[in-house]
Amino acid sequence: MINRSWKSFSLRALLVLMTLFAIVCGYITNDWREARRQWQAEQQAIDLLQRRGLVLQSEPSPRWWSGLLRSREQQQIFSRVVMVGSHNNRLRYEPTDAAAYASLTQLQQLDLSTTSADDSLLQVLPQLRQLETLDLSGTLVTGHDCPSLAGLTQLRELNLANTRFQPAAWRVINGLPKLEKLNLGSTQVDDAWVIELCQRQPHLQLLGLSKTKVTDQSMSAIASLRLLETLYLEQVSITNQGVQQLAKSRSLRCIDIGHNAIDDGCIAALIAMPSMKAISIHRCKFTAEGKAKVHQAIPPPQP
Repeated sequence: MINRSWKSFSLRALLVLMTLFAIVCGYITNDWREARRQWQAEQQAIDLLQRRGLVLQSEPSPRWWSGLLRSREQQQIFSRVVMVGSHNNRLRYEPTDAAAYASLTQLQQLDLSTTSADDSLLQVLPQLRQLETLDLSGTLVTGHDCPSLAGLTQLRELNLANTRFQPAAWRVINGLPKLEKLNLGSTQVDDAWVIELCQRQPHLQLLGLSKTKVTDQSMSAIASLRLLETLYLEQVSITNQGVQQLAKSRSLRCIDIGHNAIDDGCIAALIAMPSMKAISIHRCKFTAEGKAKVHQAIPPPQP
């Protein structure tokens, strides 16, 4: 009786183990097939984009796969392209390339600065859910399809400087949950939007607003950003009054306020900023003595 029970138990245990083994094998097989399908799609994209002048950086396959997969080709199937950039800004972009970028689903960094990238690229951005850094400065994007940016929930750095982004599209940026560094220099950004940005993005560490429509009106809001360390305000419309507001910041470490209508009247406020380590005041209205006094307390940024 005992032997029969033991045999019955052993058979049940064996069936359970075989079932579990089949499930694991099925999972691995499906994972392998999906990885191979995605790898083939990536290879087609890479072949095309490399002809455009791309520089790519890949992430190796997971360690647990590396132990199982001996050949280099097999291991490459589970590697993923995580960085794409241009070499000496020579990358060519065609609207038909957008689908190729969509295949790079594990992409973390994308730099298409000073290329001819346009709104066709924005349409595929929602598929790049791992993207952390996006540089589209100097491109032809207008933000016509800007709502697509809302899906980039991992994005930490965004550079849209020197683009034709339309003001109506800026608010989507305010909703990016992990944004830390934002450069909007040489765009149509104004005070109203900056004030809203500071309310919605209190964790910004870097903000670029050079050559925009910003004035003294938004300086108090900028000063309220408790984590902001780097600020670019070259050639905007701030005065000594705006500098007085900025001086309330306790976190700013580096600031560029060159080419503005500020003079010796704001020196006391500048040198009193507790965390300031570097400041650029070129082409302002400081006297030679005033400029020397500022840089005696706070050196200019290193080249």
